[in-house]
Amino acid sequence: MFSIKFSFKLLLLLTISTLIKSDTLNCGFRYDNFAYTDENFYKCFVHNPEIFNDKDVLIDKVEGRHDVDKTNDNVTAIEASRVNNFPTIVRKNFKNLEVIHVSYSNIKEISSQDLKHFPKLRLLFMQSNQIEYIYHDLFSYNPDLEIINLSYNKISHIDKRAFSHLEKLRVLHIDKNDCDDFDVPPSFSREMTLKIIGFIERGSCQSSAFSTSENPLIAKFHALEQKVKEQNEEIEDLKKQMKEREEVIKRQGVIIKDLLQAFQNGTFN
Repeated sequence: MFSIKFSFKLLLLLTISTLIKSDTLNCGFRYDNFAYTDENFYKCFVHNPEIFNDKDVLIDKVEGRHDVDKTNDNVTAIEASRVNNFPTIVRKNFKNLEVIHVSYSNIKEISSQDLKHFPKLRLLFMQSNQIEYIYHDLFSYNPDLEIINLSYNKISHIDKRAFSHLEKLRVLHIDKNDCDDFDVPPSFSREMTLKIIGFIERGSCQSSAFSTSENPLIAKFHALEQKVKEQNEEIEDLKKQMKEREEVIKRQGVIIKDLLQAFQNGTFN
């Protein structure tokens, strides 16, 4: 009986081990910074990004030369490109990720279930992918997000509730997408006052970048906005002056016409 149970357990373990595929992640470890921040992060630059193309793979080993006194626990950023899936599979290898940079790839979908494994996430760069929807609960497990770049995707719908709880958010890029139903969430104007920079149409994602007043571009935006306002006022004043001058010229023309008519009729005195 014991032999039968043992054989069954062994068979089960062998079956599971056969079903679970394992692979090695190759990293180039170095310190690096990212857009909108001068902070340095200890990063894994992925040399074999094809490993992320299989959602069921298990990373059983991480290869790469660490800096002195550094381990996988010190890695706070990961960067990869040309991948098909969000790198959720690194969750057990890098438990302290604050930055995920997966741009220029073919990721079509991202969910809160992907992001929940990275509760310390602060910077998320996913520009130039194929993402189509941003759902209301996408960042439910990532309250510390400060920078999000979702530009150059295929986004047609953004639920503004996705950002409403992100009190630390200071930069949000959604430019170069197809969405036409995004409005600035009310919470943004409460404490963060996110402003639109370089927009073409309010409420459109075609060319919009959102940022808080901490960003130096805000001051430039306000200065430009004020300058445009002053120029518009000057234009209106000029239009008014031109209209008044036209009225004067019109009246003068009538007077001259009457004088010429009187002169021709011999009634001019």
